[in-house]
Amino acid sequence: MRTGIGIKSAKLARTITAGICAAALSLGSFGINNLTTIAKEDETIFFTKENEGNKGKTYEEDDGEGNKKTIEYNENNILNNGNGDRKKATPIKVNTEITGALSAHYETNGNQINLVDTQGDVDYYYFKITEPGTVSLTVSHDGVFQGTYLPVYGPWFASLYGGTDGSVLYTTVDIPGGLEQSNDAVDGHLKSKTSFNYNVTEGEYYIEFRPGDYVSLAEPNYYFKVNYTPSKGKKMEQESNETAVTATEIPINTEYWGQLSLSGDIDWYKFTIDKPGVVSVKIEHEGVEYDAVNGANYYPWYVSLFGDTESSIVYFTYNRIPAGDAYKPDLSELVSYNLTDGTYYLKINTADYHVGNSYYLTVNYENYAEYEKRTGKRVEQENNNSVSYSNEIIVSKDKNEDFNGQLSTSRDEDWYSFTLAQPAYVKFNFKHKEWDDVAKIWSLSMYNDKLLSKTLLMDSFSANNPDYTTENEVLVPDGTYYFQINGSSWVPDTYTIKVVPDWKDLDCAWLDYDGKSYWYEENVRQGTYSDKKGVVGDNGPDDIRGREICDNSVKDAFGNGTWFWLDSVYDGAKAEGKEVWMPYIYQDEATWDDARIESTAAESDYGMEGMGRCVRDAIKNKSGKWVRYDNEGKMLKGWVTIEGELSLIYPKQAGNTYYYDSRTGLMAKGDVVIDGVKYHFDETTGVLSE
Repeated sequence: MRTGIGIKSAKLARTITAGICAAALSLGSFGINNLTTIAKEDETIFFTKENEGNKGKTYEEDDGEGNKKTIEYNENNILNNGNGDRKKATPIKVNTEITGALSAHYETNGNQINLVDTQGDVDYYYFKITEPGTVSLTVSHDGVFQGTYLPVYGPWFASLYGGTDGSVLYTTVDIPGGLEQSNDAVDGHLKSKTSFNYNVTEGEYYIEFRPGDYVSLAEPNYYFKVNYTPSKGKKMEQESNETAVTATEIPINTEYWGQLSLSGDIDWYKFTIDKPGVVSVKIEHEGVEYDAVNGANYYPWYVSLFGDTESSIVYFTYNRIPAGDAYKPDLSELVSYNLTDGTYYLKINTADYHVGNSYYLTVNYENYAEYEKRTGKRVEQENNNSVSYSNEIIVSKDKNEDFNGQLSTSRDEDWYSFTLAQPAYVKFNFKHKEWDDVAKIWSLSMYNDKLLSKTLLMDSFSANNPDYTTENEVLVPDGTYYFQINGSSWVPDTYTIKVVPDWKDLDCAWLDYDGKSYWYEENVRQGTYSDKKGVVGDNGPDDIRGREICDNSVKDAFGNGTWFWLDSVYDGAKAEGKEVWMPYIYQDEATWDDARIESTAAESDYGMEGMGRCVRDAIKNKSGKWVRYDNEGKMLKGWVTIEGELSLIYPKQAGNTYYYDSRTGLMAKGDVVIDGVKYHFDETTGVLSE
């Protein structure tokens, strides 16, 4: 094989030793009359003397100027000459057209010289890169006669290698072997074919030219050029970065230029943020040819974000980056997350059909306070895949925020919580990009507590409804609630969720919810642990046992308002069928003087001879009172015998009779006159003596 680097050499004569006369040889079986028909003006055809036994033998070549050179055969009957070994690669310059040829392989058969093939010949070149940049190959050849007796089946191949030892294959450009059935012919030559651009760093690179199967051509010239463009300060991916361990470290808010160079290539990057904030991944890629059979989006690109290491939680895997003609998708609005401080890893890969495509990657970061101030948006914080790590959404009369999230994989689920300061009817508004696929379903479920003990609302809706408000609403008291968003057979996408409350104003009124009743004053639930008017227990002011309230809209048998007990153990729910001890008769009695005590006690049932004495003694002795509530939560008053439903509530006291003051609910003890009749009640238990 010989190569010419932009130089036309003189025509060389051929001399065959070992008793074979070149003039007597015939190439008529190839439709070629003599050797000079095959010869090129700028190249020499080398051929073997015979089919077997040539290894180690030599022949002499005359260059036509009286100079002879001895050439040795190798084990494949190919002459050891020129640049057929990578170690003997011809040095070339980039951005310069190079001319070369693959030497023909002949065998002798009697007086016949037969052209076998050019498969044994390989040409190598190398070039140096001193600054990172991009490289592509432009290749062509002269084309050859393709006739009845000289069929051409396989293409030629031009390959680009790199790496520290020159063994990393970047690309192979296939060159059609003939012209007759090719649409690539122009004036007897193959149209130039250019590879993709490939990102390269400083180092040495190799070009290999090799014929394919069944190529039987007599050394047509080939032409190629290494197109090189320096990066000029552009940030570039650093190969080899096929694993998280060898990931290219990139700064935030800086565009990086990368490329999936090889079949199966994977690019890993890592970045670090020192404060929690919003991270969005922006990626654009070169357009590729449209796949008429499978469609432009059939072979997607994949972008995955990992936390800490390759084996840790995947924050998202985004596989819907289309690959259409000249299409450059921008994911900056689609992949946006609020991340904690730390190191994260990005993995980029694609189907083999996009090998050679460059892409542009930017990891945009903004600390959360700045992002919220700039956009007014809240963003989902991963990892919120369980109720324990729910993201809190602010819901109030003054602020009712949108929350922006994403189901990053088909198995992802997002959990949120919100707190209502007062009762409300709750709905949800859900917005997302429309997809024309009714089979893909979003789901939303709302729960009453962190234990998920009760499902309050459940709804599902198809992906082709981009702005959906839940059909059902639920009336709930103040408190903290949780809801979950997930998808069924879902292509990952972003969404915006908003809690839509219809506030219910309550003042001195009940709210019935989940089988319980709650009392509200000025929209605030009473009887809870935080009720400042509640009954303080034995453990100090923070130990609120509950609260006694009077509902004047519900009259008792005496025409007075009905008293109820709000139990803090049940978050202020009305107590039903319960006996309660309270440390006072009247809530503000500690400030009374003797006259106030006497006058108030006298208003009790049957005056001072009746329940008045019991009330006065209880206030002065600070002995408090025992009161009872029936199965509707109403305070018991007057004569009460524990029978019927009451005996089910108080079975140990069944059959006992008691008397309770109609104003205070205080239990009668000792001697008490009722309706002019003197009765005696046990001084401790209050049970009527027979």
